[in-house]
Amino acid sequence: MIDSLKKHLCSRERYLLTIIAVAAVVSMYTYESLWSRGETKIVEDSAHDSRLVLGLTAGFVQAYSEFEAEFTSELMPNSARYRAHAMNLSDLSSALGDAMTSDVYGFSGKSVYEKNTSDTLKRKMRAMENTSPPTASTFVTQNGDQTVHSTVWPYYAKDQGCVNCHNSLLSRSSDFEWQLGDLMGAQVIERNITDQLEALERQSLGVSVLVFFIVITVLYSASILMRQVTLTKELQKLATVDTLTGCLNRREAQSRANNFDESVSGAVLMLDIDHFKNINDTFGHSAGDRIIKDTSDNVKAALRKSDWVARVGGEEFLVWLAGVSYEDAITIAERIRSQCASSRTTFGTRTVAYTVSIGVHAVTNAKPSNFDEWVYAADTRLYQAKGAGRNRIIGLQPV
Repeated sequence: MIDSLKKHLCSRERYLLTIIAVAAVVSMYTYESLWSRGETKIVEDSAHDSRLVLGLTAGFVQAYSEFEAEFTSELMPNSARYRAHAMNLSDLSSALGDAMTSDVYGFSGKSVYEKNTSDTLKRKMRAMENTSPPTASTFVTQNGDQTVHSTVWPYYAKDQGCVNCHNSLLSRSSDFEWQLGDLMGAQVIERNITDQLEALERQSLGVSVLVFFIVITVLYSASILMRQVTLTKELQKLATVDTLTGCLNRREAQSRANNFDESVSGAVLMLDIDHFKNINDTFGHSAGDRIIKDTSDNVKAALRKSDWVARVGGEEFLVWLAGVSYEDAITIAERIRSQCASSRTTFGTRTVAYTVSIGVHAVTNAKPSNFDEWVYAADTRLYQAKGAGRNRIIGLQPV
């Protein structure tokens, strides 16, 4: 009993560990999936916004260039201050604060502005300078505790006023002046996505933890339900099946007879093991159980799918043969008798042979309400077979 309890507890512990492992895997997959999709969405949104910023800065620069072309320097109201204000607008710091910045960087040795750049940005700009035609690129960097998404766009000399301004700022000589259409550098638009990623991490973690407990709840509830179903089936089996032989019990046999059609044909066989008490007294009850089980196996082997057998006493069996004639019933009964007579069961160093007697009662288009009478008639023929010397079959052909 204690060993069985220990085995049950170990099995239960293994099952619980399996549930936890499955829940952990599903939870981790959920977290990775949410994080991957969320991070991709954040980067895509940042890249989309950078394109908007690119258009806005181009508009600012063009507006300034058109305004400067319309007025001579003498007529511009404080041109230095206006230029500084326009550059601030093109940088977008005043509009977007620290969330997004836009700066123009020059290639090594010919900077638009002299600015310190990261190694990653330098590599991106070298690749852009050596690629024809230049293409935009994006990357994500970690600056301390800040995560920054950067988009690097080719920066062309598209406006004469812009070219003149940059040539003037860098004091370029006529031989080295920027010309319209030149690739002057790169416009780098950066966005701090730290807060968005942290919010995504909290959301992904919260959902994955919730999924973890949901999976555990569902699997554990399912295991309880399956166990209940299994127990119900086992109880139903115990209520209808003889545990030693696997045959139907008397109650289930009666239940099946009650569900017969209004008019049936077939045969009832009543079978009893000969001299069973002597077998029990000589070899013991365990040997008797072996003989009973062996007999039931022989009976089952002779039956069709439409037939059934029930153990209705210690060594007594009731067989229903559906739709058979009297002659077919006798043939099946003989098959059972001869198989049992040729069977040998070994107990230690001793071998036991046994025989059975069978009574047969066949009916044609009979009312199933008379089933008990059929059984009685077959039982009467069984005892006639025993009185006639056992190991034989006696039947009554229907009138």
